[in-house]
Amino acid sequence: KDLSTLTKLTELSLWNTKVEGDVKDLSTLTKLTKLNLTNTNVALNDTKVDGDVKDLSTLTKLTSLGLNWNKVDGNVKDLSKLTKLTKLNLSNTKVEGNVKNLSTLTKLTKLVLYNTKVEGNVKDLFTLTKLTELKLADTKVEGSEADMAAFKEAVPRCNLGMD
Repeated sequence: KDLSTLTKLTELSLWNTKVEGDVKDLSTLTKLTKLNLTNTNVALNDTKVDGDVKDLSTLTKLTSLGLNWNKVDGNVKDLSKLTKLTKLNLSNTKVEGNVKNLSTLTKLTKLVLYNTKVEGNVKDLFTLTKLTELKLADTKVEGSEADMAAFKEAVPRCNLGMD
């Protein structure tokens, strides 16, 4: 079934399914508050969901977005208007860009970017004061020892991968 016709849908979880397609097909689902496309093929590294994250920028009601373990790509700056997000997981995707573009997402409690091409300085995330989980291992995000220590103290579940 074509998901783009389900315009009244508020939550969509296709976690661990064998669904395939391009995320742009979901851009009409503007009432979505939760979208979970994690590992959309049971066999890892054979995922069938792809596309550019910019095609999700119309989903401004999202509070939770999980795209991990998919072939999605694009730049994190295209998610900067999703200011209602409290949870964002882009781990193990081809997403890139500078973390400073996520500083507008001040409601985030969970930010998981490990194993992405995201870069920048960890201090650009200091605006995210509600974080309880932050995972940046295997990214190009850097920071001073003092900045890393501040995050480790402030964020209960913190893996900066810079130790």
